[in-house]
Amino acid sequence: MDWAEFPGHQVVLETARTVLRPFRESDFLVALPFYADPELRQALDDNPAATQLEYLRTAGLYMAERGFLFAIDLKASACPIGEVCFERMNLDRAEVRPGEQVFRVPIGIWDKTLWGHGLGGEVLDRLLDFGFVDQRADRICAMDVGRSNRRSRGLFESRGFQVVREVSLDTIDLEICRPVSEAKPSHDD
Repeated sequence: MDWAEFPGHQVVLETARTVLRPFRESDFLVALPFYADPELRQALDDNPAATQLEYLRTAGLYMAERGFLFAIDLKASACPIGEVCFERMNLDRAEVRPGEQVFRVPIGIWDKTLWGHGLGGEVLDRLLDFGFVDQRADRICAMDVGRSNRRSRGLFESRGFQVVREVSLDTIDLEICRPVSEAKPSHDD
């Protein structure tokens, strides 16, 4: 992959403790050692190839071409601690209707010592605002969530996401729709 061709963006989003900034090539090098942890890989990308730099770069390029790929920096250290993508839906099973704006939000905090401290919730809250207000999303989805991944499922369900399909015995999809108070104006008005 030629990094000069990497489709970037200039969007920066902030929460109380994090900054979501455009992902950079150097972030892959920070992420790589974390992806060697089987527990993290199970939560984010169970493909054994995820321990290889070129695989992470290819996955990053794929996501960046379809949306906004962010590194999650902890404000206190200005170091990347995770990744999140606000990505146009790319899976047929989401049944996107013509004209409907549907996005998915794969999110991961790489550093397990930071799990359970509410950082994922802060990031997701900011992305929901970005999605529904700035991007005028109709639906935002969490796809391929492990049924037994209590942290991820709890995070999404605590923000109002609901299970919409069982992909397999072990995997579910969740989604949240635009709040009624933020419904798009109809063309009949």
